[in-house]
Amino acid sequence: MTTKYEQPSLFRLFMYIFLFILFTLHAPYCYLIMREKLVVLADGSLEYDVGGIFPFTAVMVQALFFQAFAAFIVFVLACIDRQRSSASPGSVMTVAFLSMLGLQVIVYYNIYFDRFTDPRIIQARSIYSTSWLYLALFSLYSVVRIIMLYRQAREHEAQRLAILKTYEDGEIHHEEQL
Repeated sequence: MTTKYEQPSLFRLFMYIFLFILFTLHAPYCYLIMREKLVVLADGSLEYDVGGIFPFTAVMVQALFFQAFAAFIVFVLACIDRQRSSASPGSVMTVAFLSMLGLQVIVYYNIYFDRFTDPRIIQARSIYSTSWLYLALFSLYSVVRIIMLYRQAREHEAQRLAILKTYEDGEIHHEEQL
């Protein structure tokens, strides 16, 4: 007898993944796209050295498409786990959370350990502290939510085993339920 848990909606799962990636990785993605054209001026401010009417807006839109693609990949991984008959909501969220943390490691590794990265530019980008704050908040929410989902699954399993035990003990007969 397999246990089938009630899964959250696919839209809710995708929005969790997309917002996690959007809030925690938008500034790093923008930096990865812009880093060849960024210069630090004498006063310590940044200048995006490229022509065009709205060059930073174009970079933000481009980063948003990269983030949507990354969210879609993580969403597919979570849906593959969701299709297993024994998958609990906790395991689906765990797969999504670990995939997003792996994505964080890749992005920040490309920023901090790239030979073209200028440390002064990283210091000048105060928006990274906002990304780190969102990462901490989303991670805290994810860990608490995963623990709650696993507790609910354990309680559900205990209830199922208690019902099976009452059937085995003969306290409830099949005819009485009809």
